[in-house]
Amino acid sequence: MRRNVTLTSMLVLLSLLSFSKDFKAVAIKYIQEHKTDLQLSNQDITDLKLADQFTDDIGLTHVWLQQTAYGVEIYNALIGVHLNSEGEVAYMVGEPIYNVKSKVDVPSKSISEIDAIGIAAQLMSGTDVKSKLVRDGFTPDKKSMSFKSIDGLTNDPITVRKQYFITEDNTIKLGWEVYIETLTHDHAWFFNIDASSGNLMKKYDNVIHCEFDGKIKEANCSFNSADYYRDRIIDGNNTGNNNIVGSTGQVDQIAATSYNVFPYYTEAPNFGPRVLITDPENALASPYGWNDTNGAIGAESTVTTGNNVDAYCDKDANNSADGGNYARPDGTASLNFNFPLNLSLRTDTVYTGNTTNVKAVVTQLYYLNNIMHDVTYQYGFTEAGKNFQKNNYGRGGTQNDFVKAEALDGSGRNNANFTPSNDGTSGRMQMFMFDAIGTQTHLINTPATIADTIRKYGVAASNKCNFDVTANCIVVNDGSANPTYGCNPLVNAAQVSGKIAIVDRYNGFNGTACTFQEKILACQDAGAVGVIIVNRVDSTNIIMSITDMDLVNIPAIIITKSLGDILKANVINGLNVTLRKISNCLDFNGALDNGIMAHEYGHGISNRMTATGSTGCLANAEQGGEGWSDFYSLFITQSLADNLTTGRGIGSYVQGETSTNIGIRRYPYSYDMDNINPLTYGDMAASTEVHDIGEIICSALWDMNLILCQKYGFNPNIYAGTTGFGGNNKAMALVQRGFNLQPCSPGYIDARNAILKADSILYNKANTCEIWTAFARRGMGFSAKQGSTNNATDQTEAFNLPSSCNTTPTATASFTVSDTVFCV
Repeated sequence: MRRNVTLTSMLVLLSLLSFSKDFKAVAIKYIQEHKTDLQLSNQDITDLKLADQFTDDIGLTHVWLQQTAYGVEIYNALIGVHLNSEGEVAYMVGEPIYNVKSKVDVPSKSISEIDAIGIAAQLMSGTDVKSKLVRDGFTPDKKSMSFKSIDGLTNDPITVRKQYFITEDNTIKLGWEVYIETLTHDHAWFFNIDASSGNLMKKYDNVIHCEFDGKIKEANCSFNSADYYRDRIIDGNNTGNNNIVGSTGQVDQIAATSYNVFPYYTEAPNFGPRVLITDPENALASPYGWNDTNGAIGAESTVTTGNNVDAYCDKDANNSADGGNYARPDGTASLNFNFPLNLSLRTDTVYTGNTTNVKAVVTQLYYLNNIMHDVTYQYGFTEAGKNFQKNNYGRGGTQNDFVKAEALDGSGRNNANFTPSNDGTSGRMQMFMFDAIGTQTHLINTPATIADTIRKYGVAASNKCNFDVTANCIVVNDGSANPTYGCNPLVNAAQVSGKIAIVDRYNGFNGTACTFQEKILACQDAGAVGVIIVNRVDSTNIIMSITDMDLVNIPAIIITKSLGDILKANVINGLNVTLRKISNCLDFNGALDNGIMAHEYGHGISNRMTATGSTGCLANAEQGGEGWSDFYSLFITQSLADNLTTGRGIGSYVQGETSTNIGIRRYPYSYDMDNINPLTYGDMAASTEVHDIGEIICSALWDMNLILCQKYGFNPNIYAGTTGFGGNNKAMALVQRGFNLQPCSPGYIDARNAILKADSILYNKANTCEIWTAFARRGMGFSAKQGSTNNATDQTEAFNLPSSCNTTPTATASFTVSDTVFCV
């Protein structure tokens, strides 16, 4: 038996305090007093509207004020004023627009919201939906009009609202923001439509696609890692005295539960064994247990659904739980989720002799999502902080927004994604299967000058587990300005038929990009028997993300740029190649990788804790979403073995690698810039996609974590929260509390400054120079400039520290333990 509490008096007290003062009035008064510095007119201040206000678990009240013009909100024009419990302003962020009414373009006529939805639907699918639109009232926040879903376009409500948008040339135009999710939820599009012309101003996808698109240097890239079973605190309740008496004064009894899983600190099956864990629920974060939903003693469910997450299989990609053999695993009344897992058998299919693997997978997904909920609760991701819960137990925030976690999701492969949503709407995690590595060869048969020379290539894509294809090769021509990209129907289809087609991957700079699937299908439609995609860099450590593998009937591989150049040059000489793969269908299951699941959940946290929690606040080019999520992966799996000289990979399991390999990023995360990870802020301009960009800030955060662990020690109890003694506890507190303090559309310097302010608030500036050192050595030092946060190529890096810190690191410094004391 385990003792839990109903509510904590601390959270109730803070909630009461937040209503005893008019924090909005304090914030407005502060802005009025500093209007000259802020460059705001009296009219600008009069037009400010309260967008959000809440008091967090450490007593800070966060007031977010929205700039408006003529009663209409200006997209992402937010000012954040953060006040302590005494009502004093501790910090303010935002870049307000001066004299905003004089800058807006008020159109003489405007298209209707129905016209805007029709334009967005045409852009999305070429579908004419205007005659099918039926109004369904306002959304819960009263900001958007909702329309009923339309068969063939979406199975979710379509929303639209009027806003002013700041264009690339800094004009302010009236427009409509239209939101439409696809049928499979693999995309959730925001379209910003010009209300005057009907033109598209911007679109972005609310589904965060974490494509595992590693671009690693060709070399022996192994490194030291914690490849052993880690002696860790695995009981979420074993974190000190969690029996805090609630406002009712009662302490309750919750039935014991058990889960046979890879513990959170065991990153994936290639890192260590499964363990039967008892009572992992945390008393503060989940006071009635994981399977509660009504806030009373006793579980409402015996399957993998509860207050924090609903985990299930979705093989048919209809965004609801499968039944039959794929129904949610049942722990029975004893809540004993102990299902065997045999990795020598398929983990995505139920068949004779293999009936429990799928149950074990969904149990892992349920367990890890709950762990992320409970752990991050200790660092401020609470109900008031907009976390994911069905029942908020009277602690603030908006409820009924638990995570919907889908295993074996049939809408894609070689990928994972998360739709964060706004507070009050469920987030969605989709975990896919990853192609088995198997036994693969790429054999060059002719010409003799290059025959059988280089066989290494990246993961193959095919709906067949095994293939063996031999044919002559030809370079594709799609008739475009970049004919070898294969993004359009091939004009040399007659020559491609019966051959292995060679296609160039989009180089990140020229032309229009298209997906791997579109390239492969263009070749398949032309009659190709196989496809060789030439990478844009000399790396084969990449996984091709295919949305609908059932459509792909021919094998496709990806090879390095240098080898691809050789092959293309030899087509004229009668290039003949064999593509071969034997994998026995033992694909890798993303829902068995704790690091990937933590990464995905991290997207929900960073989106909800930044500014008002609106998903649009992390839609800018220079934002750290992918890097912050990588940091969550590293944090929950950290051990004593992680020090200044080791490296940490991400996603090595789904790559078919050992625990000591790099995984899916360009470099392992490591403090060692000389030998393992040299990335700095200056590399962002050459980083062509979001994961490359994210690696840069995560490198600084991981350095900061290691520096603080050198100073304070490592604490295996990651539930210790903000007051934990470990450097790792303090690092997570700084990162996660920093989300609340950074502006909407933050750049990396904004994120750095928010972390510095969090240190001031939490630890009285005890770690100021350690933080500066971590960022400065990665080029985000005192004199660094981030430029526009909507541009990921205009940064100016600098490696200097403020004068109050006495060490000036270089870009390639490798500090020793003694170098971690920096403050004068």
